[in-house]
Amino acid sequence: MNDAELKLLIENREFHHVFQPIRNLSDRSVFGYEFLIRTSKFENPEALFTYAKNKNMLIDLDIAAIFNAYITFESYQQEFMNARLFINIYPSTLTDPDFLNVLESLQSLKAISHVKNEHVVFEINGSEDIPDFSALKKVVALLKQNNYLVALDNVGEGRSSLRASLELEPHFVKLDRYFSKDLANSEKKQKLIKSLLGFFDGKTTTLVVEGFEEGCDVAAAKEIGVQLGQGYLLGRPKLSP
Repeated sequence: MNDAELKLLIENREFHHVFQPIRNLSDRSVFGYEFLIRTSKFENPEALFTYAKNKNMLIDLDIAAIFNAYITFESYQQEFMNARLFINIYPSTLTDPDFLNVLESLQSLKAISHVKNEHVVFEINGSEDIPDFSALKKVVALLKQNNYLVALDNVGEGRSSLRASLELEPHFVKLDRYFSKDLANSEKKQKLIKSLLGFFDGKTTTLVVEGFEEGCDVAAAKEIGVQLGQGYLLGRPKLSP
């Protein structure tokens, strides 16, 4: 794919979203859905974002994906009901001056859209380094002022993720799948998650554990007090909610 083809992919939105549920571990009810981008042009969605970043089009792709998520929501509004909608976004997109225009556009959509700000969760990708924490904190504060929710993804994976979880005070902190794998048999992982649950009290920040694939690991997470989980065992990404 060359630059022109990538530009057309973004402008024509030659991609779609699938939805993966985030569930309450207490009763397996759906708490929210993470919107995950898919395209026939790239087998691996991460490769699409990496390519866009290398071509200096990451913000264009991110913004197009945000608006496509809103459009998709309108198509399934009855199915989504009061679920939280987790929309992925990179830190570099949030701190780009053009993102303020995006917020203005989203605010203008309120009159014709069924999407409530308090149900939208901007999920910040934790794998990208954050060069300017002060700028990101200002944008996150603005999101909160407009009643949007904020999540930090891949905590435990990126170098900046733990610092960000402290300084940004997100509504949700999502633990990388490393922590759910073999959780039932790892006392160290259980202790670590317990300590994080003690720090993130569930009132201002709620812990979400990703990557569940085994029932015993879900049971272990539930036993130590994890409220929310995500993973193939709890629901694979699908084309409809």
